[in-house]
Amino acid sequence: MKISEITSACNYFEQNFLSCTSCNQQSTWVCKDKGESREYRIENVRDIRLCKVKIDDGVIKDTTQNKCDFLMLCCEADKKYAIFVELKGDNFAHACKQIFNTIKLLKEHINSLEYQYCARIVLSKAPKILASSTKQKGGLPDIRDSNYVELIKKLSKNTAVSFDFSAETLIEKKVNFSSKI
Repeated sequence: MKISEITSACNYFEQNFLSCTSCNQQSTWVCKDKGESREYRIENVRDIRLCKVKIDDGVIKDTTQNKCDFLMLCCEADKKYAIFVELKGDNFAHACKQIFNTIKLLKEHINSLEYQYCARIVLSKAPKILASSTKQKGGLPDIRDSNYVELIKKLSKNTAVSFDFSAETLIEKKVNFSSKI
């Protein structure tokens, strides 16, 4: 079913992937793998409808595909966001590749003209990452990494670039996911 056949990506995932999609106006949303400490959290202070979609071993079951862990959808009529979430150990470049590939795999169902794409990466081993040679001073991603460059180019095709990463926990207390680049 193409996105044009239904009203939004939220409806598409809710109707076609019911077992791995949850949509409502709850106050706190958490994306977390069982038995892991790292998490992505949204504090829904505006009480808007959000959808949490399990991508890895949910929407995309193929173990040979690079894909992110979760997709959070903000489906308000005025501002729509598709937040691709990857919970990772310390391989930042691979996390970027997983998000980029998920965007490619789901693009026919999440219209980039309708939704602003956002990327969120939560690393569990950030101290190692921050000290590695693939990082710049201040813990910022190495802009020369091809996976990071591809992801930023893809995000830049939308109305704004929205990218963020953190160690262990990333909490958003707003739902107008401001640009971090």
